[in-house]
Order: sequence, then structure tokens, then C-alpha cells
Amino acid sequence: MTDRSGLRIYVGAVPGVGKTYAMLSEGHRRAERGADVVVAAVDARGRPRTAELVEGLELIPLIGRDVDVDALIHRAPQVALVDDLGVATREVDIDRLLDAGIEVVANLDLRHLERMRDVVFTLAGVVEPETVPDEWVRSAGQVELVDFSPEALRKRVAHGNVVPTGEIEEALARRFRVPTLTALRQLALLWVAGRVEDDLEELLAANGVDQIRAAKLLAYLHAAADGESAPLVVTDHFTLDFAARTAAAGGVEVRLTPTEWHLVEVLVNNRGRLVEQEDLLHEVWGPGYDRETNYLRVYLHQIRKKLEANPSRPRHFITEPGIGYRFDG
Repeated sequence: MTDRSGLRIYVGAVPGVGKTYAMLSEGHRRAERGADVVVAAVDARGRPRTAELVEGLELIPLIGRDVDVDALIHRAPQVALVDDLGVATREVDIDRLLDAGIEVVANLDLRHLERMRDVVFTLAGVVEPETVPDEWVRSAGQVELVDFSPEALRKRVAHGNVVPTGEIEEALARRFRVPTLTALRQLALLWVAGRVEDDLEELLAANGVDQIRAAKLLAYLHAAADGESAPLVVTDHFTLDFAARTAAAGGVEVRLTPTEWHLVEVLVNNRGRLVEQEDLLHEVWGPGYDRETNYLRVYLHQIRKKLEANPSRPRHFITEPGIGYRFDG
């Protein structure tokens, strides 16, 4: 098991609060004290002050979106800086660096925490497809909240320091409203304090979330904390509520048959992992079913038609030809 005592993570309620700036600043402080520091991943997002902080630190280029772990291990610095933990598989990369004896300073937004994704969607309407397990983040040696008042953050947005100039007006009117920022800031404080389940119901009620929706979110959090299947799945196009057995796509309710629900549930419970055809047949139809792969093709076709925005090019219910299926989302 990876020892994550050498991992420090800066958590922010929303983009623009200064997580990348805090990470790079710490990198410079450590370098000034004599540590060998490199940048393994960074996105300055066009912010001049942040970009300036990258200067003076050695940068190890990414491979596409992935950290070049092999190059870093070969380079063997004392400290690696890793921006945007929400990028897929980046936590796996960090574990490899930690196992190699490299300390890591990283950051992520609240919406990238697996158990917070649906709560953030409820409060801010932002759907995040890439997440990191909460337990993995909590296992870090240090987790620190980068706090910023809603009013000060709105000024940063207005000055063009957070989103491109052409998006400022819409961002201030939607994602960066004071009530939304206040709620997300409170949620981030609760998460860092480990008190989300205790105070979330009151926070949701104060932000106009109805009792039924709040109860579902709380049930989701408790189930996730216990390692059970998540009763609520939210993507950018469809929502699945396993507790209520309801589904909606494109804002319209859709009906899934009991067999479709069973298939979807098996795939969601194995989120991101390939489920082989034989295993899926056994789970849904029973041990006597080994070769009826046509069943899977027919039912997955129907599920995509009902839930995917573009069934011919699915983003969530993925086929690995001749092998099996997986759910990404």
C-alpha cells in the first residue's frame, strides 16, 4: 500500500481561488530551501502571475494529458508539483511517484472529489466527468483548503483573471454568483473538516434544494462512505436514481426495463472497469448463460438510445469489441 505521508494537496471550492498559485509558490519556497523541485503538470490558464511562477522551475513535459511518470522517476527529484488532480488516472501517477520516494504537491477543485460531484451539480449546475476518490485525497499527509471570499473571487473573474474575456458576463451571471460561491465555499470547509454528512442537509436547505433531493444526496454520501453502490449518478446528459428507480435524459424522464436497470447497475458498480461479457451474462441472466452475447448487444443498444446524447458515439456505455463493456462517467 502506498505511503502518502509525502503528499500535500491544496483543495479549492471553485476554479480561480489560487490553488495552482499556492502549489507553485510552495515549490519555489522548497527550492529556495535547497530542495530539488520539478513541475510534473501545470496549466496556468493564461493567468500572467501564475505563468510567472512556472519560470525558474524545471518542467517535465506531459505525454498528452498524462504525467510522464517514467521520466520523473528517472530524473528522481525530491519534490514534484502536479496540477489538476481531477485529470483521469492522475492519482495513479502520483502513487507511483510516492512509491519511488518523490514527494508530491498537488491540487484539485471540490467538484473533482467523487462524493462531492453530485452535490456540486445540485448547487452549481456543473457536471464533472473526472473525479478522484475522496478516501484517496484524505489519505494524503496534508490537505489544505485554499480559501477566497465570493466577492473577491467575482472581482478576479471581472478582471479577466479566471475565465476568457468573452465568457466573463455569463460566468458572473451563472457559475460565479455570490449565493453559489458562498454555498460551495461552505461545502469545501465542511469537507476539509470532515463534517459534510453532519451539516449538508442544513446547507442544502439554505440554498433552496428541496427535501427529497437533499435526502437523496445524503443517502448517496452515506452509501459511498460505506463502500456501497452509488444510488445516484449524474452526467452531463442523463441522471440515474437507483434508489427511486427513475432515469432522465436531456431533462426528460425515460423508462428503463428491469433488465436494463440490472445491466446499468452492474456497469455503474464497476465504474471505469471492463466487465467481461460472460460475467455480465452470469450476473444478469444467471450461470447458465455463457454464449448469449446477442442479448448484451440488444440491451446495450436500447440503453444507449435511451440515455446517451449520441447513441452512435456513446460517451458512457462503452463496448470493448469481443471482450465486454464498461461504464465511464
